[in-house]
Amino acid sequence: MPKYQRYIHALPTDTHTQSKMGLVNPNTILTHYTWLPEIGMSSYQIPVSLNVVQNWIWNQAFVPDFENVVALADGDPITVAHVGDIAQGTKYVTETSDPDLANAVQQGVWLMKPWMDLPNLKHALMVIGTGSHEGGIGYISRLVREQLTLEYPHTPIDVHYHYLLRIAGIAADLSHHGPVPGKRVWLDGNELRWDIKNIMLDNLKDGVTPPDLVARGHYHTYRWITEHVIAAKQTYTTEGLLLPSYSIPDDHARKATRSKPSVNIGMVAVEIIGGKIHGIHDFRRVLDLRREVVIESDTSPVVESAAQIEPPSA
Repeated sequence: MPKYQRYIHALPTDTHTQSKMGLVNPNTILTHYTWLPEIGMSSYQIPVSLNVVQNWIWNQAFVPDFENVVALADGDPITVAHVGDIAQGTKYVTETSDPDLANAVQQGVWLMKPWMDLPNLKHALMVIGTGSHEGGIGYISRLVREQLTLEYPHTPIDVHYHYLLRIAGIAADLSHHGPVPGKRVWLDGNELRWDIKNIMLDNLKDGVTPPDLVARGHYHTYRWITEHVIAAKQTYTTEGLLLPSYSIPDDHARKATRSKPSVNIGMVAVEIIGGKIHGIHDFRRVLDLRREVVIESDTSPVVESAAQIEPPSA
C-alpha cells in the first residue's frame, strides 16, 4: 500500500523561461558581469524585468493555476514533474530576453521555487526537453537541479530524459517528445491514441503491466485520451496526455506549427486516490493568436479589434 492514500501530481511544461514570450518568475534575481576601468571584471545583481507578455503569463495564468493545484491538494502530498523545455536556450536568440546561459539557469531555478517552497511537496522531477532549448544534453535542467539540491537538501529532485514514475500506486511514463496532436480536425488525437496503444501492447507482449499514465509535452496544446486493452482476464487502461504550455509561440514555433491559430496556456494535475487515477484536472485557457480586422465598407477606415482573446497584456 502507498504511504499516502491521496496524491496530487502536477505536470507543468514548456515554460521557456528566458524567452520574451515565456514564463518568468518576477522575483528572479539575475547576475550580470561587466568590465570597469577602475576594477576590471565586476559582477552585479539586478531583479528581472518582465515585459507585458511575461507579466500576463505569470499573473493571469501561472499564479491562479498554481493556487488551484495547491487548493486541489488541500494539504495532501504534491509531486511536480516539469515535463521539459524549462528555458528558451540560446539558439533562437531573437526571442530571448537574456542570452546568458548562466541567467537561463537562474531563471529556471526561480521558476521551480514556488513548488519547492510548498510544505507538502514530496518530490520534484525535471524532464530534459529539446536540445536547442536545454543548452545541449540537458545542460540547463541539470544545473537547475544542482542548484535546487543545494538550496533544498531535504526535498528529492531528479532530472532525466524519460521517467517511469511509480507514485502512490500508479505508474506514469513521462517524456518531453511524443506524438503530434493531429494535422486535421478529423485526425485530432489519433496519433496520441496510437502511441498509447502501442506502448500498452509493447508492455503486454513483454509481460509488463502498461503504465496508468503517459504524458508528453512539446506541442503546447492539450489532448487527453483514455485507451483500453481488453485481455482474457483483465482490462488495462492508460490515460494519455499532451500537455499545455506556459509560452506564446515565437517566430520559430509559428513556422513549426504551420501558423496554428491558438495556443493552450496552463498545466494539468493528476489526482491519485487509493492507488488509482481519480481525476485529470486541466487548468488552462485557450488564446486565439489571430488579429481580427473588420473592413466596414470601401470608404470606411480599417477597424482593428481583438479576436476572441486579446494577446496578453498587463
